Amino acid sequence: MILGFLYYFCSSYCSSAKTRNVISKIGFNFTKNLKIIICVLFLSIQMSISVLFVAILFLVLVIHFAYPILLNRLSKKRVNLKSENKSRYSTSPIDLPNVSIVIPVYNEERDIERRLDNILDSDYPKNKLEIIVIDSGSRDQTRSIVQSTFGNTIILLTEEVRKGKAHAINLGLQRCKGEIIILTDGTTLYNRETIRQLVDSFKDPKIGAASAVYDVPNKEESHLSDSEFKFWVHKDRIRLLESSTHSTSWLSGEACAFRSGIINTVDEDTLADDSNIALQIISKGFRVVVNQNAHFVERSPTQFFDYFKIKSRRALGGLIETLRFKSLSFNSRYGYFGMFIFPYRIFVCLVSPILACVLTALLVPVILEAISSLGILATVSIASGVIGGAILLRNSITTLIYTQLITVIALFWLMRGKRDVRWTRSNTR
Repeated sequence: MILGFLYYFCSSYCSSAKTRNVISKIGFNFTKNLKIIICVLFLSIQMSISVLFVAILFLVLVIHFAYPILLNRLSKKRVNLKSENKSRYSTSPIDLPNVSIVIPVYNEERDIERRLDNILDSDYPKNKLEIIVIDSGSRDQTRSIVQSTFGNTIILLTEEVRKGKAHAINLGLQRCKGEIIILTDGTTLYNRETIRQLVDSFKDPKIGAASAVYDVPNKEESHLSDSEFKFWVHKDRIRLLESSTHSTSWLSGEACAFRSGIINTVDEDTLADDSNIALQIISKGFRVVVNQNAHFVERSPTQFFDYFKIKSRRALGGLIETLRFKSLSFNSRYGYFGMFIFPYRIFVCLVSPILACVLTALLVPVILEAISSLGILATVSIASGVIGGAILLRNSITTLIYTQLITVIALFWLMRGKRDVRWTRSNTR
């Protein structure tokens, strides 16, 4: 609807009586009337701004709407891997692989006992689980709770000085003995079958990493948590389509499973260990997928500044990893991932926020020109229609605005060189 209005506006402008009158005057008095020349140049600039606005808006909308359609078409061309690959792991507990679960924590005294109980309550055989907690300089009772409550059931590693989440993960990876490694957080909860479902993802030998679907349990507490819920409904849909097509580059750090031996360390300057792991594994020729039968639960932040702090840091981390692995883009060696999926990630992380800023800067000149060309009444009518549509889609539009604002903040932080590898926890989860 917006594109239709703007296209009508641009068409009307190009054929407006004002423009024709000015051009006709130039024909009679070109060398004598400098004011008319300046006027025409000004009108041309205004028209160019309007056309540019329409072109950018059209480009952004087409790419975002066309991408899932393209993935759906491409995924149908793939052979059904489930019918071609027999499971390496049977349902017998004896044949299931050993799994190492790595939990880096910082000041998690409120949640750590619940988290460990949740893992131990899994339907995965206890004798096949190795749980490693890395306490990264906690100043509360996290360490003592793990020691006193779980004793030798849990391997506890400690570091007195915080050196970042990636450094803590690497400490844990050095101790892992399992065939499958699962990274998770202290505030996350799994369904009883989540670990088994994640392990089941690796029945295809080409799959190097797998993740789970995110369920937001407090979506009704605030408009921010509701926006987070809608964001993840959309993102998980995209991740599942990418997984069916080839690979997704968006693992979730709350449920990040991968084969032991593919990677030995996480880059310690990363702010997004999950993306770093995913892109390392893809660059080595393996696939990365999201298992739609595996789910995890974690509360969304509910306060404005807390929400934007956490989300902007994650966006910055994703942007850094996108630039780190930019050689994957338009690289036919990685199939559909290199030709379509990763270029879309570059568009989302880098191009889209820049274009959003350009659209915002052009909005006022376009409105003023619309008033000049169409009149106040027509412009108000168009604006009323746009506002009415926005009200009907206010939840989705709010989520889109939040997402674009967060990516713009992340881009600004990147330009300023703001990067602190020490992770912080939300205060409102």
